[in-house]
Amino acid sequence: MGDDIAYLRKKNGKMRAVNVEKGIFGILQGVNSKDDPILWKTLHNPGEIIFSNVLVTEEKSVYWIGKDGEIPKKGFNYSGEWTPGKKDDQGNEIPPSHRNAR
Repeated sequence: MGDDIAYLRKKNGKMRAVNVEKGIFGILQGVNSKDDPILWKTLHNPGEIIFSNVLVTEEKSVYWIGKDGEIPKKGFNYSGEWTPGKKDDQGNEIPPSHRNAR
């Protein structure tokens, strides 16, 4: 349950808040099978998982910074189509996933 996102509504002169998230979430950067075996297993079991700010590969799998395996050669991320070495408007290299990928 997240504590940083809430739906706020003023009702009858009082402020009401509801956290609309259900389940768990966390930052993925650095999550791998060696350091996080239980979380790794959970992320790779069939089920309902929503990923955000990750790289989606041509094979429709996901990749984040620090994930096991090689960095994919291409995919789609928060910046659009991505390949290694892609740069932003200021000339900074865009990583395969955002550091806040979840």
